[in-house]
Amino acid sequence: MENCIMFDREKCRVNLSNDFVAILDKTSPKGCPFLDYTLLDLLFDWVNMYGWKIPSNTTMPVSDYIKRLQADGEAHAIVYGGAVISILERVEQAENVMKG
Repeated sequence: MENCIMFDREKCRVNLSNDFVAILDKTSPKGCPFLDYTLLDLLFDWVNMYGWKIPSNTTMPVSDYIKRLQADGEAHAIVYGGAVISILERVEQAENVMKG
C-alpha cells in the first residue's frame, strides 16, 4: 500500500510514492523560520512525535493520519495538514489517470 504509515511497537514505517516525496521535499511550509525545512520534514516529524497515539499493528493512509492529528488539535497539522493532503490528492489523481 502506497502513501500510508504502518505503526508497530518499535517504529513506524512510512511508504510514500516517489512523486509525493518529490513534491513535499521541495515545498516549504509558509511562514516557517527554518531554512531548508520542507513539508516532507514536517510529515516525518509528525510521525515521530505523534506515532505513539496510534495503536500498534495499524496501517493508516497519510491523509487519515493527518486528519486524526487535526481532530486531536495538533496546531501544525491544523495549519499545514490541508496542504499535505491536497498535494497527496493531486498526486494520487495523476497516478490514477496514468494507470488508465
